[in-house]
Amino acid sequence: MLFSSAFIYNLRSYLCEYTALCEVSKKKRETQNDGDKTMTTVYFVRHAEPNYNNHNDALRELSPKGTKDRKLVTDFLSDKEIDIVLSSPYKRAVDTIKDFADLNGLDIETIDSFRERKVDSGWIDNFTSFAQKQWNDFSYKLSDGECLQEVQDKNVSAL
Repeated sequence: MLFSSAFIYNLRSYLCEYTALCEVSKKKRETQNDGDKTMTTVYFVRHAEPNYNNHNDALRELSPKGTKDRKLVTDFLSDKEIDIVLSSPYKRAVDTIKDFADLNGLDIETIDSFRERKVDSGWIDNFTSFAQKQWNDFSYKLSDGECLQEVQDKNVSAL
């Protein structure tokens, strides 16, 4: 499975928006006394660079650099056996993985629970500072936002 999110840095700590691809590899099957068990490989990929001038979180498109960089995702995944593409409904997440899905004849299933975390009621001017506080303390959140622990729990549950 592939997730478009910052949590590729640490699988227990992440920002919430992601795109997911699920690879079920026959080579990774294990046979045990109680029957076949299938190993699922999950790939996590951060969405490509968005256009930060667009403050509409759900409709924020990729920047020109992000549009170019999404080809790196397609190239990386080209030799993988991907069966399922799951994504946040946010435009930048879907657009990051769209080329790959189209080339492989896969539909992109959007899952609302994979959406970007709610930061607060309005735009955060110094997002870098805010994000650093959240990475340092998974329970840190603004008055009208979600902490990373809440987001992680929501995403794992949806997966």
